[in-house]
Amino acid sequence: RDYYLLLVSDNGLYEFVWVFEGSWTTLVDWTETSAVRSGEVNRLELVAQGAQFTFYINGEYVGEYSDDRLTQGKPALVVGLSEAGDTSVVEFDNFELRAP
Repeated sequence: RDYYLLLVSDNGLYEFVWVFEGSWTTLVDWTETSAVRSGEVNRLELVAQGAQFTFYINGEYVGEYSDDRLTQGKPALVVGLSEAGDTSVVEFDNFELRAP
């Protein structure tokens, strides 16, 4: 399946990628932001309107990208850890999806 993915790291970085037939294409390279609260609860928001994607972390605008390769899809939440042996506690609370 093909999809867009917003990645956020605990060390204050985010990246936006497009995955097509299993190959990743970086659309927005790892970008530093002070909006990420390392070791704390973080609120992530991705607004997709047509081909325009806007990113917010903890209510702070951090970036945007325009791409029209995918015209439809379904939302998903994904959690991943970087290294074998890494641990984390992840909770999803107040997940909200709005559509016109």
